[in-house]
Amino acid sequence: MLRKIFNLLIRNKTIYILFGQLLLRNYKFKHINKKEFDVGYGSISSISKIFIPLSEVYGILYSSSGYEKVDLTETPHYKFISNHSQEGLAEYKKYLQKYHSDIDIEKKISGFKNLKIEINNSPEDFFLLIKKEADLFKNKEAKIIDGLHRATILKAINQEYVVCYIVDKISYN
Repeated sequence: MLRKIFNLLIRNKTIYILFGQLLLRNYKFKHINKKEFDVGYGSISSISKIFIPLSEVYGILYSSSGYEKVDLTETPHYKFISNHSQEGLAEYKKYLQKYHSDIDIEKKISGFKNLKIEINNSPEDFFLLIKKEADLFKNKEAKIIDGLHRATILKAINQEYVVCYIVDKISYN
């Protein structure tokens, strides 16, 4: 019940910014001019960002029981990209086949490997888009809306912190 009330409160821009400055000050919470991101399936807007340890960032994965919050190191994405083992590749392919059967899996794997090269060259240029919800403010848990591949690569190359834009609105195509 308190979580629902808090989530309603942070819909108000002034209250949200105040809570952000108070509760997320250790993560360098910053109110910014509205920023728009094209994410393929639509656009995402944000008016704030934080600088958070990757240890406090979680993936949201499809599962047989709906969406599931998962530690980055437990995702099929991380298990593949962290060491390129055949076992990790098989688990990643299985996940893609089950939940993203409409995509070209080999192309996705190739793109993921290329993204790792890009991130290795300049990890500071990459960011994540995270949910604006009570868990972020109370438990310091950032749940990824967009950027799971980037996050697992950053984790695999031992990056400690990442810039996260807190999502205010998603507009679907």
